[in-house]
Amino acid sequence: MGTKKDVLILCVGCGGVFYHGLSMMPNFLWKRGGMDVVLVDPDVVEERNADRQWCTPGMLKVSVARRALIELGVSRRAITRYKTLFHEDHLEIRRRLFGREKVVMVGTPDNHVARMDMWSMAVSLAKRGTEVVCVTGGNDAESGYAYGAWMKGEEIRGNWWERHADIGVEAQAERDRLAHPEGCGNLERLPQSEGGNLLTAYCVWRTVEMVWDSDVGIEMRWDSVGGKGIIGIRKIKDRVKEEPEEVV
Repeated sequence: MGTKKDVLILCVGCGGVFYHGLSMMPNFLWKRGGMDVVLVDPDVVEERNADRQWCTPGMLKVSVARRALIELGVSRRAITRYKTLFHEDHLEIRRRLFGREKVVMVGTPDNHVARMDMWSMAVSLAKRGTEVVCVTGGNDAESGYAYGAWMKGEEIRGNWWERHADIGVEAQAERDRLAHPEGCGNLERLPQSEGGNLLTAYCVWRTVEMVWDSDVGIEMRWDSVGGKGIIGIRKIKDRVKEEPEEVV
């Protein structure tokens, strides 16, 4: 698979949701001609999540993610990995992102601080003329969600940071109470399952595709109720007007 140097996809968090989206991510890259990929995650696979990440405990998540993408056909030269916490002032990551024509930011971390810094970097990139697709996702045991925004210059469509202010409040609370830099607040205690990760992975990558193709904000949620999947999709054109929610 080739790589388009003017486009980059940044994945913040390479845990269970990332792995369950592996069949969708290379397909997204293939459809759009390939692009550089940056993987960011400071963690190693632990016993408690090895069953959802299909590898030996103790391995770096970014290393396992890189190997999986290469096996799926992504050029190894297109992939850069960082075993580090993501933050908006990370100089090496900034150098890789700034100056691009388009950046896709996909965040499925286990902490809201990373989401806060991802949003800040997205806004900074957009103000410098880069077209940005910024998507974050999460889950509980039986549901998954994704929020997606499109931005360029001063224009933001689907401002999930503004619409879901609780993420910012919780992020600041996490940052204030962390006693050491590698903590991740209380999100690691939320229930996790293969089902929840799979639902979120679908929502995240479908949202990425929809925002990329339509330049509008998207919010998607998939709940598993009584063994049946209920998907809610909301298109957000700007901060005032919205299209009604579709339930499929």
